Amino acid sequence: MDTLDAAPSPLVRLRLAGQLSTLNRDIAAMPRDAKSALARLKLNQQRRDVLAQLGTAALTPPAPENEHVRTLREIVTGAMDRIGVIDLFSRMNAAIMALNDGGLLSGDAESAADAAITHWAKLESAGG
Repeated sequence: MDTLDAAPSPLVRLRLAGQLSTLNRDIAAMPRDAKSALARLKLNQQRRDVLAQLGTAALTPPAPENEHVRTLREIVTGAMDRIGVIDLFSRMNAAIMALNDGGLLSGDAESAADAAITHWAKLESAGG
């Protein structure tokens, strides 16, 4: 029986995005000496695993339903890239959590959250 793996929910992807950020910072701060080589390899493998789990969700945002979906759409379009990945993550997190708390994290809102997380992960990976 063939089964398709379902894409992780926006909340899981948000957690993975946070892990990716931490791993990127840890790797950047790690010394580049022989003693740290094995630890660096392990962190890079963890980073690859997190990126694989994040996948490449479509970056097509839905029409905004409310202010939180509008925020996520602005993140996807790159309109907020200038604020930096840390502030971008904070805004993304607040929007997704507000949608979740309001029971609205489904359909178009879920698609917008997935697309925003994918965009953020690309920026974070690029050192944004």
